[in-house]
Amino acid sequence: MILNSIMSTISLTQLLSTCMDASYQGCEVIREFQRRNNDKTIKGTLKEGNEIRSVVTQADIDAQNKIIKGYVIHGVIMICYVL
Repeated sequence: MILNSIMSTISLTQLLSTCMDASYQGCEVIREFQRRNNDKTIKGTLKEGNEIRSVVTQADIDAQNKIIKGYVIHGVIMICYVL
C-alpha cells in the first residue's frame, strides 16, 4: 500500500502537544479577526441552506489554514478518507 511508505509513528504526547498548539493558533486567528471587526458586518457563506449557525467566515478559513500549517510544521500530516 502506498500509505505505508509515508506513514511513521509519533508519540501521543507529541501529537497532543501539536494539536493543542495548532488549535491555540487557530483560536488566535479568530480572536484577532473579532477584535478588528467587532463593530462591523461580517460576510460569510452558509454551508447548510439558510441555517445561520452554519455560516463560514474568512476567519474560519484562515484559522483552519493556520491549524493545518501547524501540523505540517511539526511533521504531522493527517490523511483523511471516506470508506
